Amino acid sequence: IKYSAMTVPQFQQCKEAAGDRYQVFFGCDEMLTSGLAAGADAAIGSTYNLAPRLYREIMDAFGCGDVRTARTLQSLAVRMIGVCYRYRGLPAIKAMMKWVGFDCGPVRLPLESLAADEYHGFTAQIEALGLRDWV
Repeated sequence: IKYSAMTVPQFQQCKEAAGDRYQVFFGCDEMLTSGLAAGADAAIGSTYNLAPRLYREIMDAFGCGDVRTARTLQSLAVRMIGVCYRYRGLPAIKAMMKWVGFDCGPVRLPLESLAADEYHGFTAQIEALGLRDWV
């Protein structure tokens, strides 16, 4: 089961209802550490392809009890997601996939891909976060 809302108490209710019959995946990228703390079996997110090493490290740090590192890395993920939101979400995600070397083509209508100047502004902000190391 994928739980995508930002409401951790309701996520916990889903976990309790699922019991051992189902795995419950947490689907809110911005709150991965909260989901892990609430007992998520795994995570599914639309930004995990953008910086897979970052998210893997968050999960590994949390799993080893290094909550401080997990929170610090989660903060970086939140800043990355914030830049994506400032550039209209899905068009930014497509642009970042191109930036990491996987050109997935344009977004579908009615959305519009980032214009060249937007793409350069977006990637400059992503570079400034130091995300190249986490791709």
